[in-house]
Amino acid sequence: MMEATKTQVRQPVTLDEILPVIHRLLPSEKLVLIRILADDLAEETNVLTHIPPGVYELYTPYEIEGLTDEMIKRFESLPKPVIQDAN
Repeated sequence: MMEATKTQVRQPVTLDEILPVIHRLLPSEKLVLIRILADDLAEETNVLTHIPPGVYELYTPYEIEGLTDEMIKRFESLPKPVIQDAN
């Protein structure tokens, strides 16, 4: 089977032609396909969809004096949802 490259001319196909094949893929292969299509779309539209692997700091209220109390106070000041009885 010949592998498609981005330099080859793409012949239009319909979803009706490819969906039966896609449905027969293994779940792991479907995930790979999703990733390939998302990356292709990102390149074509200049949208960043992939964040490079690395260590990213996640800031939390832990060990920040007074922040937890402030967050609780703000949460408690939010309007309370009205729960209606289903009966």
